Amino acid sequence: MPDKFSGNISDDTPLLPWLIAQTVLDELTAWLQQEHHVFLPDGVPPNHNLDMAVEHLVTKADHCYRNNAEFRRLLQSPGSRGRDQCYASMRHFLAGYAKDYWPAIYELTPRAYRVGAELPRKRIK
Repeated sequence: MPDKFSGNISDDTPLLPWLIAQTVLDELTAWLQQEHHVFLPDGVPPNHNLDMAVEHLVTKADHCYRNNAEFRRLLQSPGSRGRDQCYASMRHFLAGYAKDYWPAIYELTPRAYRVGAELPRKRIK
């Protein structure tokens, strides 16, 4: 029997999932511009635009929070651990969204990003 919980992240924790989702999308957008000269939303289909991506990430995170006790426990971790886990999860969810709806963007993302790692910082030459 799945672990059902009726709350959501923003009501149950100090986290703001919509803000984290928007920040993760903004980070990816800036990284793509800097590293690959790709400018979102160029090439993004209108039926899967950037606002829809943010909405998808929040919905996915809340679904996981309601249905997975381990995910809930991680996001409720003390200090910055819950926040950091939420960021990692949003990166992972965004990579999945990109794979489904923006495959060319997905192919540009580093493998570690696809499982939640931060994007590599630009190297100073």
